[in-house]
Amino acid sequence: MDADKRAELEARRAALREGGSRTTSTVRGAQRTAYAAALDPLEATGVDFTFGDINSLGHWIPAWVPQGWGEIPWHLSSSPHIVETGTDPAARAAAVCAMLSELASRTAPVAVLYERDWVGFRLRYDDAVRHMEALIAAAPCRSDIWIVELPAPWLIRIDGDWVLSCVAGEDSARRFAEMRETNRQMRRDLADVRRMLVERGVRARLCYRYDMKSLMPLRITPAQIARHAGKPDLSVPFPADRDERDRIVRDFVAARAPADGRVRFQPWLDAIPVELSRTDFDSHLAAILDACTTQAIFFDPGLDWSLEFHRQWIYGAASGLSRHSPPG
Repeated sequence: MDADKRAELEARRAALREGGSRTTSTVRGAQRTAYAAALDPLEATGVDFTFGDINSLGHWIPAWVPQGWGEIPWHLSSSPHIVETGTDPAARAAAVCAMLSELASRTAPVAVLYERDWVGFRLRYDDAVRHMEALIAAAPCRSDIWIVELPAPWLIRIDGDWVLSCVAGEDSARRFAEMRETNRQMRRDLADVRRMLVERGVRARLCYRYDMKSLMPLRITPAQIARHAGKPDLSVPFPADRDERDRIVRDFVAARAPADGRVRFQPWLDAIPVELSRTDFDSHLAAILDACTTQAIFFDPGLDWSLEFHRQWIYGAASGLSRHSPPG
């Protein structure tokens, strides 16, 4: 091995020991081309930086994100800085640097992360500020950009025309625990219905109130049918005869749900909706209705139609429903 080659290898080993810095000789191929707008000025000025997978750069997940997250729960943060900049890199950079001057410690490294490719740069605060416009200009089209201090107590987010800071809002860990317990309790409340379906070999899906990946409430039930504002498609007294009850429900669903489609039912108000195939719904209709109260709801997963048990009446509508209604 010649002296030049040995010197290059030693330099690369030293860079890795110092934090994995990657220079012209180690950033190649598609990544070299894709991020040239940032790599060229950084390398030309001799800036010490690390480029690579987001998770290799350090603890970048903000402190306000609870353990168990699947997506960043933006709604659990607050934004003391919100600036409309458009997509001009210079305007974006100016807004980011102004926020950094208030948020950053200036002694900790800064990471600039590109959400679409899940890669980013790690560099000193002063170098990040000096080259912020180039770092932002290098972002792939339609990619969010996140700027964080490592480890991350906050996050600056560039999203479309907006630059906003995200700091701890409400107690996210407490909120996460509350959402999880709500889901678990509603599952426990549905134990008899779940047991009935399992005993009949029915494969069903529970539509939980909260999505534990995004920590957002799910909107999975139709709006109540406007029984008085407009005439429902179906409005009949609740029959005393069990077979007649089954016939009304079967005929209404058959006229609206495709044979290979899905049906959801909510056995009582505030219960978790249960989703199953139309075939299973038809096959076990009597047992399903027996498990329901006189305030049950049956509906299409797309919220295109709804059938309500309203104590002494049955109402049905195939149109005019709100496609999104808040849970509970």
